[in-house]
Amino acid sequence: AMGKGSFGCAALVLSYHASRSDLPVPLLMGVQDELARHEMHLAVSRLPDDELTRSGFVPKVLRESMADGMIINYTHEIPGRMLELIRVQGAPVVWVNTDLPVDCVRPDDFEGSRKLTERLLELGHRRILYTKFDASTHYSVRDRRLGYESAMKSAGLVPRSIDRFVVADEQPELLRSILSTRDRPTAVIARPEDVPSFAIAATQLGLSVPDDLSLASISGRYLTLLGREVTIALVPAEDEGVEAVRMLIEKLESPGTPCEQRKVPFRIFSGATSVAP
Repeated sequence: AMGKGSFGCAALVLSYHASRSDLPVPLLMGVQDELARHEMHLAVSRLPDDELTRSGFVPKVLRESMADGMIINYTHEIPGRMLELIRVQGAPVVWVNTDLPVDCVRPDDFEGSRKLTERLLELGHRRILYTKFDASTHYSVRDRRLGYESAMKSAGLVPRSIDRFVVADEQPELLRSILSTRDRPTAVIARPEDVPSFAIAATQLGLSVPDDLSLASISGRYLTLLGREVTIALVPAEDEGVEAVRMLIEKLESPGTPCEQRKVPFRIFSGATSVAP
C-alpha cells in the first residue's frame, strides 16, 4: 500500500438503522465482483447517525477501514450535515439507491415501471391498476407511480392508482371491493407482498389468474405464484453495484471531479401471470 500510494480497498458505509440502509444481496455481490476485477477488496463500516454527522467521520472511515474511497448506502432521510461533511472533505464517494444529482448510482425506477406497464398494454389491457399500500417515502415510490402514469397517458388512458397506507387487516376487504366493480381492473401492478393477496381475493370472487386478472410487480427477486413465475420488472441491484464501483474508480482516478447521476435499467420478465384480457 505504501509503494502504490493506495490501499486497494473501498469502504461500504451503512447506517445502523436498517430502514435507511437496505442492502440487497445482489447489490453486495455486484460491488464485490467488480472490485475483484480491479484487484480491490471491500470493507464494511456500519455507523450510527451521530457518527455519520460528526466532523471527521470521513477521514475516520477511510483510516480505520484502510480505504481509498467510499460507497455509501444510505437511502432514506440523508442528514444535510452528512452531505456537507462529505462535500467539504472532497473524498471519493459514490452514493447508491438514493436520488442525488451527482456521484450517485440508482435503478431507473421510472423507466422500469413504464416498461412493465407497456408490457401489459401490449397484451391488450386497458384497465390497469397500480397499488401501493405501505407508508414508504423513498424516491422510487414516486418514480414508479409516475412511470406507470406516463405509460397509461401515452396510450390515451386514465391512470388508476391507490397509493396509501392500508393496514393488513383491512386489505382483504379492500381488494375484494376493487375486483368486484363493474369496470374492475383486468391487470394489477402490486408490491411483491401484495401479489398473493390479490390472487386470493380474485379466487374468492370466482376470478382466475391470469385469465380474468393479470398480476405484475416490481421486485428485487424473481417471484412465483402457485408455481407460476410472476410478471416482474426486476430491480437491477447487481448491475447497480457494478456501476457504483466503476464510478468510484473514475473518482479515484480524477479526484474532485463530480460524476453525473447514473440510472441503471430494469429487466422485464413476462412470467406466467399476465395474458391478454
